[in-house]
Amino acid sequence: MGLFAAWLGLVGSLLAVDLRSWHRTTPLRLGLLPPRRAPVCTTSSPTTRIAGLAGASMVAWGLLLILASRPTGAPVALAGTAIAVSGIRSRVTGLTVGPDGLVVGYAARAPFAIAWIDCVALRPPRWPLAGWGLVGAGTRRTLMPSDVLGQEGGLESIVGFADFVFDGRDWVRRS
Repeated sequence: MGLFAAWLGLVGSLLAVDLRSWHRTTPLRLGLLPPRRAPVCTTSSPTTRIAGLAGASMVAWGLLLILASRPTGAPVALAGTAIAVSGIRSRVTGLTVGPDGLVVGYAARAPFAIAWIDCVALRPPRWPLAGWGLVGAGTRRTLMPSDVLGQEGGLESIVGFADFVFDGRDWVRRS
């Protein structure tokens, strides 16, 4: 029961982060902010670690269920493993936004870099639990709410440097 409570608390924390980020990015999501072109080089919020921790607690909870001969133990442990691996490997560690493009740093995978000329759109999340979609020519990355919490200026700078305009739904390349 304790590990389930830990997992539930971590998931609740993720929800709180998502709601906070949703609130903080409201003007940008609605196209109300003028684009800015300020270089930004930030490290991500410590909240980016929550998903990996939630996955790890789910693994431990699943293992305890297995030890108690519960049939749900293996699926819980497997799902937790997938969440933990993804949450640790793909954790965003920083954003660098400058005149030439964007670089997204990850904990255990190669950084993602894109030049503004290759950037097609920045898609705001449609609901609090979704991420910002960065669309490039033949590529796409999602920045989750925990990735941008406290770094909202980076999103604004993406819009400014990429010379995007708001089309009522997304930030897109100027026609």
